[in-house]
Amino acid sequence: MLPGKQVSFFTVLLHSLIAGTLLLYLSSCVTPAKYPKTKPFVFKTNISVSGSFSPAEKQELIAKLQNQLDDSLKVRTISYAGVYKRVFRPPSFDTINIVRSRGFMTSLLNYQGFFYPTIKDTFLIDTVSATQRRVTVNFKVAPGKQTRLDSIGYDLTTPELQSLALKNKSESLLKRKWCFFKPRYC
Repeated sequence: MLPGKQVSFFTVLLHSLIAGTLLLYLSSCVTPAKYPKTKPFVFKTNISVSGSFSPAEKQELIAKLQNQLDDSLKVRTISYAGVYKRVFRPPSFDTINIVRSRGFMTSLLNYQGFFYPTIKDTFLIDTVSATQRRVTVNFKVAPGKQTRLDSIGYDLTTPELQSLALKNKSESLLKRKWCFFKPRYC
């Protein structure tokens, strides 16, 4: 046994709880660096998707929608050893960027086959100090039902054009896309 003071079980437990709490606090701590002092700045942007999607499909769609955010709504974070996160040079908040991002998201959803999607946005301004006003932007996306084409036919009134279209069908730019993960066409 080492010379000196004996340590009780409760002392070790207390020190472990304090260290664990401190580590949990530091891991959840996100601080901004070089933020605009006089204006609210974008601190966090959340996107949630509703609908009957598998978790993998939902995560993929959220990632695609995050890529469509206007640059002034994207938050750049730097992580130090996975414990401490820092928001570096957050952009100033302007509501016009929300409108532009909604337009970009709608275009992406239309391209993916979701016509008439509903995108609702909200933002919350949190005053942390006299010089720090953080803005959290939330998007709730309801893409609706996806339109998929399983077959395309040619019905031309002129027989010559009909036979020409069917003859050159293999050179068409419209191709079937096969999904390897699902037993149906995309």
